Amino acid sequence: MAPPGRRPRRSGPLRPPGKESCPVPDLVDRPPLDVPLLPELVARWASERPNATAVLAAGTTLDHATLDRLSRRAAARLRALGVPPEGRVAVLATRTVATVALFLGVLRAGRVLVPLGPDHPADRTARVLADSAPHLVVADAPSSLPEGTASVPAAAFLDDRSEENEENADGPCAARDALHPDQLAYLLYTSGSTGEPKGVAVTHRALANCLTATAADSGIRPGDRLLAVTGWTFDIAFLETFLPLVAGGETVLAGDGEAGDGHRLAALLDRTRPRFLHATPALWEILLLAGWPGDLALEAWCGGDVVSPRLAARLTARTAGVRHLYGPTETTLYVLSRLLPPGPQPGVLPAGAPIAGVTARVTGRDLAEAPAGATGELCVGGVALARGYHGRPGATALRFVPAPGTVGGRLYRTGDLARRRADGEFELRGRADRQVKIRGHRVEPAEVEHVLTGHPALTAACVVPVAVRGETASLTAVVCPGVPVPTTEAARRLLAGVRERVAAALPEAMRPADYALLPELPLTVNGKVNRALLAALAATRHSAPAPSAADAAPPDLGPLLRGRLTRRRAGRPGVPAVVFVAEGREEARALDGWIAALEETRPVWLLDPTAPPDATRPPAAPFLLAGLRRGASAAFRVAAEARAAHGAWPPLVIVDPAGPSGPPPGRRPPRELVQWVRLTGGRADDAGPETAEADAADAAWRRLTGHRRPLSLGPCDVPGVPSDDVAERLAALVYALG
Repeated sequence: MAPPGRRPRRSGPLRPPGKESCPVPDLVDRPPLDVPLLPELVARWASERPNATAVLAAGTTLDHATLDRLSRRAAARLRALGVPPEGRVAVLATRTVATVALFLGVLRAGRVLVPLGPDHPADRTARVLADSAPHLVVADAPSSLPEGTASVPAAAFLDDRSEENEENADGPCAARDALHPDQLAYLLYTSGSTGEPKGVAVTHRALANCLTATAADSGIRPGDRLLAVTGWTFDIAFLETFLPLVAGGETVLAGDGEAGDGHRLAALLDRTRPRFLHATPALWEILLLAGWPGDLALEAWCGGDVVSPRLAARLTARTAGVRHLYGPTETTLYVLSRLLPPGPQPGVLPAGAPIAGVTARVTGRDLAEAPAGATGELCVGGVALARGYHGRPGATALRFVPAPGTVGGRLYRTGDLARRRADGEFELRGRADRQVKIRGHRVEPAEVEHVLTGHPALTAACVVPVAVRGETASLTAVVCPGVPVPTTEAARRLLAGVRERVAAALPEAMRPADYALLPELPLTVNGKVNRALLAALAATRHSAPAPSAADAAPPDLGPLLRGRLTRRRAGRPGVPAVVFVAEGREEARALDGWIAALEETRPVWLLDPTAPPDATRPPAAPFLLAGLRRGASAAFRVAAEARAAHGAWPPLVIVDPAGPSGPPPGRRPPRELVQWVRLTGGRADDAGPETAEADAADAAWRRLTGHRRPLSLGPCDVPGVPSDDVAERLAALVYALG
């Protein structure tokens, strides 16, 4: 019998009967579904389940009837304001039930939704607004918009109860704006990991097809809950938000602070008991590291980045099932799906078969289809394809190409390498554009990462190339141990074992020349591994000058800042120094634990920026700065001085900022060089209460650095004062980055 409050685990497979034995052609090409569009699918439940909860967020609920009424009201308001059909409406809103109604209203009105991220840096938001040129900007947090941006409050759309607006909600104007399947539904900007962010234009037909196919494949039923954790600017958020609504279910929105904190997310799962949760591999790892025991009534969906076999095996043991999803933003949410069997997983996880309405091909030269078993570029076709990139016909033509042997058909070139198995399902083999050449040998970093994550002591790995004079000279492997590494000697032993494994499995050209340990991999705002940050830090490690044994300090560091620096005892020769920044003596004393943990490995300096400077120039980059609480803003000021004097930002580690202060506009380091470390309060078995002040600091520093969440090194007994274990972990972090 299931424990009280839990649904019993269902017997039998989650995959529909007979699907495993489908013939290969049916798996590769499934015809599109003839279905209504999203607004009609959602509106159905306003009459069939009017009083049932549709959306839940922070204790506030909307039933299906109220959601329908509010979305019609928002659509009528858009028409009254003169926004034309397919006019772009940018929305910057927090994770509330009202935001879901507003999004649905924009889609119902036939206008194009452009979601903005409240926690995104202002410069990115400005670029998105400039590129999308919206007809209207709606915001419930206008302070997050670039200065001078005109906006309309979100409440104005949902609270307009005027007689004229209520009539327009269902009157002739609404009928005149009836949706066409090929109208655009949303414009979503890519993360920029492959270049300047581009707006991907997705149609109502593509969105409705994916949602309906997912509802059929997953078996979601009226009343089922899905916990939505992804930010609005990431495409899978549309699946998480609207899938329950088209099936008569309930969307539960995780708060910003809950979505990236393993302890809080585990508590939310325990309170809400959803049937489905989709998360990136990194977020699933965070949840497991927080001690989440699992839920045998929960179906775990995982996508958005490479899923390791070990993670998949751990999740299948703790949940009702694990569904592996794959799909670029340009192919509408996802296009391949596979329910993984329980138990140990193969070295390469199957990505599965196409959903309804999607074609998938492994291609070779000239887009000719490769034979089964061969590796080539994965190309996707069918109704899932986006219209293209907004305002970029050249970029559209490069990626959305004519499908050979068809009249008017298109394929999207994903840039992902794949192999089609004999059973018709696909395996992913890394990125074609991540291949690098080292000493004349072509190397695929994903293959190296696969070997690294097979080590029993590691939970994650990322391999990045290091370039010298424009050419790739070596690889750096960033690896994450499953348990904290307490000492430098333990780290050396672990890495020695990793090197032995790599040497036994890979030829010399594929072996990383450098290794770094991190507690976890940093993520982008969209929850993917931040390869740009890791590459920047790897390049900094590679180019850092090595002090001589006679003088372990960086050249001229003391004379340059005499009067502002207090020298600690010298650390191990030949490694870069660390400069700690503290505002005031009290904060300087709080840094003693960090400094003591680092002194064994490198020179340590303590900088008090409130003291009058004697020097005319700041220290030369590269070096590391770490601020604690108020010292974070001081660290930015000193980093800006270094940039002004030497033309380069130093890598910057911000430790547990407690306030929203930051650098002046224009004096902000690139977020790829900013690592945000936060301490958690309480003991190891008690995550401690979250305060409004901490949540405000989280939001402010996410906007500042571009990080979706901090890198947590806690817990510690007294918030803000590191325990020995936490100090050692910070020392390991700085050792890896420096």
